[in-house]
Amino acid sequence: MIPKPTRRDLEAKLRELETKLHFYDDLQKSKGDSPALQMGTNERRFRNLIEGSIQGVLIHRDHKPLFVNKQWASIHGYLPEEILKMDSIIPLISPRDQRRMIAYKDARLKGRNAPIHYEYEGVRKDGSLVWLENRVMIVQWEGQPAIQTTIFDITDRKLAENALQESENRYRAVIEDLPALICSFLPGGEITFVNKAYCDFFDKRCEELVGSNFLSLIPESDHQTVMENIAALTIASPTQSHEHPVLAENGKICWQRWTNRAIFDDRKKIISYQSFGVDITARKKADEALRESEELHRIILSNISDAVFITDDKGDFTYICPNVSVIFGRSYEEVSALSNINNLLDMHDLNRSELIASGEIRNIEREIQDKSGATHIVLVNVKLVSIKGGTMLISCRDITERKRAYVELQESEARYRQLFDNASDAVMIFDAHSKHFEDANSAATDLFGYTKDEFAKLTVEDISVEKDNAMTAAGKIGMHISGYKYAHLHYFKKKNGTIFPGEIYVGTFISNVRKKIIGAVRDVTNRIKAEETIRDLSFSLLTAQEMERKRIASDLHDDLGQTLAYLKIRIQNLQKSLPQHRVNLHRECENTLEYTNQLIEKVRQISHGLTPIFLDDLGLTASLHSLVDEFSGYASIKIEKQIANIDRLFSPEVEITIYRIIQEIMNNIWKHAETNFVKVEITKVTDKVSFKIEDCGRGFDFEKIELFTSDKKGLGLASVNERVRMLGGCFDIQSRLHKGTNVAFWIPFESKTDASGP
Repeated sequence: MIPKPTRRDLEAKLRELETKLHFYDDLQKSKGDSPALQMGTNERRFRNLIEGSIQGVLIHRDHKPLFVNKQWASIHGYLPEEILKMDSIIPLISPRDQRRMIAYKDARLKGRNAPIHYEYEGVRKDGSLVWLENRVMIVQWEGQPAIQTTIFDITDRKLAENALQESENRYRAVIEDLPALICSFLPGGEITFVNKAYCDFFDKRCEELVGSNFLSLIPESDHQTVMENIAALTIASPTQSHEHPVLAENGKICWQRWTNRAIFDDRKKIISYQSFGVDITARKKADEALRESEELHRIILSNISDAVFITDDKGDFTYICPNVSVIFGRSYEEVSALSNINNLLDMHDLNRSELIASGEIRNIEREIQDKSGATHIVLVNVKLVSIKGGTMLISCRDITERKRAYVELQESEARYRQLFDNASDAVMIFDAHSKHFEDANSAATDLFGYTKDEFAKLTVEDISVEKDNAMTAAGKIGMHISGYKYAHLHYFKKKNGTIFPGEIYVGTFISNVRKKIIGAVRDVTNRIKAEETIRDLSFSLLTAQEMERKRIASDLHDDLGQTLAYLKIRIQNLQKSLPQHRVNLHRECENTLEYTNQLIEKVRQISHGLTPIFLDDLGLTASLHSLVDEFSGYASIKIEKQIANIDRLFSPEVEITIYRIIQEIMNNIWKHAETNFVKVEITKVTDKVSFKIEDCGRGFDFEKIELFTSDKKGLGLASVNERVRMLGGCFDIQSRLHKGTNVAFWIPFESKTDASGP
């Protein structure tokens, strides 16, 4: 098979053809006619060839048109004579492309490198834009350099590319943004693709999963059952669904429902499997299972080059274009050997009467096979001419990719719609700017109680609770995110007025040059109730723990402490009764007193550590002052404090919890911060108290450290976060490596007495 010529080869052959057709040299070498006669004859041949071409041809000098054929003018919506009357063709170029093309022209005339083949947008007579593919070369016109441009209208191809890209974006948004598990694997079980939800579920990175065997995620006792289900797939029955257990994070057993599809090649042999799964651990008998999705394929449309032929009335070739191999896969010599157009491109059914009446027949579609046997769809134009001994000019353009793109666009739309309609979560699409809904699946209509027609009349605000400020949240999502993102918990309202909390997974895509947001909402009412119950229980346990600590501290202070004090007095009395000459006994008494003092101090420290004794006697404000001052002393850290009077704002149980929170944060600073300065600021704001603690220590990489996970060494920030949440507050931490750490939280209170003031 003759290799496909490169673009440079085609351009060289095009210049060669232009040279052969040049009306100055042709007749001068073959005849002895006068120069004027030679020029006129050649010019007529040149014009006949160019006028009959489906390519638009223009020759200009400094953008002043010198020659234009009918096709070039027609593409822009003008007559040739209208173009030739123009002082410049610059207005026929879209404003955004004008500067670029002027720069190309200037560089080309100065002998510098400039593109000879590129795309741009042209301006039609009615003001509309048309996409053009342009080829440029320098020619001699009336003895001076000029620029010849050859254009093709590629608007249809551009529209098909944009439509396909839009569909791909929407399809990708569904694949990546929905919290469903998606993967593909080979017949042997080797995973070739997983989405983010799959990685999150198994707490593994994509790189860890791709290339591994999916059976490693399933208990060994279920391997045979799963493989038998997959082996049952055939060309007649390529899909099936089944449920099986999986090994989730930390070896936990969960249940999933999977829908598998076998993918076959042309020989009906299975080459891969596509699988779509949902977690059914909490609801093993699901009402509805999502179907599988195929892996998204990107379609690249290649540039289309035309092939041009001239034949006589019988169809015999009188001219063959040099780049015929681009479409037909045959060399120039091989096509010439066929002798007649019907041997290359069946034109027997051409309506000669219509051709004679109109002078041309356009947009005839033909299905052909090239030399390698590949099928092409070719768009054919036929025009009556009288040039090079022929009567018909036949131009062919390969539109196979455009047709294929249209078919794949329909298939991609079908895949997207299948996923969208069958999703178990409520999925909605709305405009990022207007916030108007444009689509909603059946799960969304069931959850909110609206019909699809009613959804089309709603905005995000109509299903959001006012205190939630969902309009602002949706605006931020639309302006700042791309791809998959989990939004904070929001509250929604149904058609009947019922308010419920929901999780939101959102993604964006572009449609008709506008940003769209696709969101999946999941009702988490039951989960939140369970979390609140657990939180209340945790608070009760902490309260009981503090009471037990207080009891033990009291026993240590009142019982053991008093006993040690009495022991100290007994030792002192014993020492006084000893004779002065018994030096050794006096020294032993001194040592025993020192040891007893250490025991008393140790008991005091343990008692103070178990429960802050200042809370009951001096109140929360004084206790926090004492805690901060004591920390400054034993940690040797300078403290800048501003603590407002917050006594009697909280119950005793809440006060001790706040004290423990501050104590834990200060201990973390002492253990990890390596700082010499800490700022503590506690202020009362309306119905809540704000706490801010800042240090200038070593900080940490906020993205790499799991702050809210407890470890074996202590509760740490996980305990702080949980205790703040139990009190109905909000916790936040900001840190940068070597830039210090800022911890902030606030606790609400019910105002009973005015305790404001420093």
